[in-house]
Amino acid sequence: MVLPFGAQAQLLQGTIDGNGTDSSQAAVIGATVVAKSQGTNFVRQTTTNAAGAYDLPGLPPDTYSITVTTPGFQNYVQTGVSVTANTIRRVNATLV
Repeated sequence: MVLPFGAQAQLLQGTIDGNGTDSSQAAVIGATVVAKSQGTNFVRQTTTNAAGAYDLPGLPPDTYSITVTTPGFQNYVQTGVSVTANTIRRVNATLV
């Protein structure tokens, strides 16, 4: 089966998603979430929604660092998040 060019490119990407919560497990709304490739410095950014959830689709396979920031909390950083083709990696951030 032959797929259109755009469909083939999507098969080679992964996703990082998760939730931002505080220490009481309440949603942290509007936090900035940045995924940065540790190999190429490719960056993708989003914000958490009203439920504290975020989604970063279309990431080229690589190892990423995830940083979650919002005023009033310490920055959350997780490194070594491996993204491969056709995968969804969950990174939940508890902000303190």
